[in-house]
Amino acid sequence: LALASPVFKKQFFGDAKETEDVIPVKETTEESFKTMIDFTYGKEIDWKEMTIEDLFNVANMAEKYLNETLMKEVQKVFEDVDITVDNAVTVSATAEEFSQFEDISKALVLHCVKFLKSVLTTQDEFVKFAAKYANRSFSSRKTVWEMWQGLQARKRSSDQRPYCSGRQGTY
Repeated sequence: LALASPVFKKQFFGDAKETEDVIPVKETTEESFKTMIDFTYGKEIDWKEMTIEDLFNVANMAEKYLNETLMKEVQKVFEDVDITVDNAVTVSATAEEFSQFEDISKALVLHCVKFLKSVLTTQDEFVKFAAKYANRSFSSRKTVWEMWQGLQARKRSSDQRPYCSGRQGTY
């Protein structure tokens, strides 16, 4: 463990070496801590079985114990999360809840936006999609709005024509 994490190294061998046989682990779930330990020892991790929240909890462990290898693996897993029309808003909202992990949170939201851009090709399709969230929580409506803005920004940035707006209309 000390080889994988400078935090463990200090806990086990540094000046602030723990003197107790049992070291309490705080601010995490047992499962995410176990995942970090299993990963460190090269055990197979079934990332597909984890929820988005579970993955963020593992990212928390990677950050807390300064385990760059684990953090990179979690980032790879986030890039491959299965996004569907039914879960895109929930996944994006969860990513926003964990915005303290800025890079992976933004990457996951962008993954959702890219997916929606690929399946909702017209404004009318997006309006129908968004209508499903009209009577839901403010958080869901806010997430849909932010995704719409993300789609528009991606559309403008990928548009080959220059964008001009004037009295005669938009060109």
